[in-house]
Amino acid sequence: MKKIIISLVIGIMATLSLQTNAQTNPIPNNGFENWSTGQAYSVMNMITLFNAYNYPTSWDYLKYPVNESISLYGMPITINTNIPLVKASAETGTVPDGQKALKIESFMLSDIITQTAYPLVSSYLDSSLTNMVFPTLLSTGETDLNQVILLLSTLIENINSDSMLMAALVDLDINEYITGGIALNGFNPVQLKGIYKYQSGIGGDQGGIIYFGTKYNPTTHHREVVGGGGNINLTDVATYQPFAIDYTPMHDLIPDQPLTAPDSLVVILLSSASLTAQQGSALFLDNLILVNAVPEDPDTCFDVQNITITEITDHSVTLHWDDVSNLYECEYGPAGFVIGTGTTLNLPANTATLTGLTPNTDYGFHIRSVCGDNIFGNWSSTTFHTSQVGINNYREETVTVYPNPAREELHVRTGSDAIREIRVYSIDGRLVEMLVPNTEDITLRLPYRGIFILQVETENAVETHRIVRQ
Repeated sequence: MKKIIISLVIGIMATLSLQTNAQTNPIPNNGFENWSTGQAYSVMNMITLFNAYNYPTSWDYLKYPVNESISLYGMPITINTNIPLVKASAETGTVPDGQKALKIESFMLSDIITQTAYPLVSSYLDSSLTNMVFPTLLSTGETDLNQVILLLSTLIENINSDSMLMAALVDLDINEYITGGIALNGFNPVQLKGIYKYQSGIGGDQGGIIYFGTKYNPTTHHREVVGGGGNINLTDVATYQPFAIDYTPMHDLIPDQPLTAPDSLVVILLSSASLTAQQGSALFLDNLILVNAVPEDPDTCFDVQNITITEITDHSVTLHWDDVSNLYECEYGPAGFVIGTGTTLNLPANTATLTGLTPNTDYGFHIRSVCGDNIFGNWSSTTFHTSQVGINNYREETVTVYPNPAREELHVRTGSDAIREIRVYSIDGRLVEMLVPNTEDITLRLPYRGIFILQVETENAVETHRIVRQ
């Protein structure tokens, strides 16, 4: 009996330990209490190119590789090093948590290279570099200078729209830009939060935090972005303020992308998150916490109620229902179909737009809430009937759409089939524009940046295209 009790206690303790570890914040050195020192670099023990520098332990920073032959006091010598593009320090005054906080500043090369060495080496550097203000960039993965600058330009240009940000990352092999990252080990991120303050160098600059989850795809052999979030509007505040950045799965914004849990996370911190960084702009951060999703109690997995049809045509239908969950599974098909044999969709919101339907046809629609990997609500059902327009068959790819992605204008062209009607839907299923053209070559103006669904009805077909306005 004693052995049974001891075994039971050990088992409970082990279970609690596993649960605790699963909930532990995975961001390393998240309070920036631990710091490392990078070594100085001297040229032939005669002149110091840059002094020893500090950076927060477990965080990576950009390096500028230099392999140049220069003349030093009349002697030809070779400089072969990586100049650290980092200006970071531990704030030890009044900090919100612990003994230290992070301070990262934007800088010029003259701030990094010593005053003695700078006049000697600057003439060998490209003038665009000597005149450039660099943001200090820290990340949880190792970054390549040239590649990550291209990535950041794309992210900063698109981050004000979550759908555009995600569209810019679709099919990207993130290993080409950043390798490594935080191993999540089953951690399911829903939010990144912390405390910050900001001081722009001149005024109007802002700091930024971008993070995204990744997972290796064995089919494409790419490490793909499967979700993320960001804030590049951390503007001037003199005292520490809390912030929170939601994690959004790629599927929630681009439904044709699979709903995939990340296995690693990349976090990027920027002292200047604009394309025109200001020298001396400083971002202060402390107590970064990655919030884990909490599984819902199975008793709270409510059934879907009040399914309504708000719009129906010959080939599409839009349905809504009471919002009871963060994820829904629906299945639809010809009326009377058996669940498990229809078309299945995972939906992040309480609305669905079904397209590509057959005119003048009865359909069945079934939906249930999803509350976990194996916890579901009961199925709720309805039926609907599509309208009749006399379309006898459907053909694919008779319509040409270009350019895609588009800046503002989009051209739609067909071959021999005349276009009867064009409909543009937003990514959440709202009808944005509808027109009846009188030519075979039509120019559309997309109303705003984002992802749209374009439906083109010709004399013999109805085609659906996914389009992006940059």
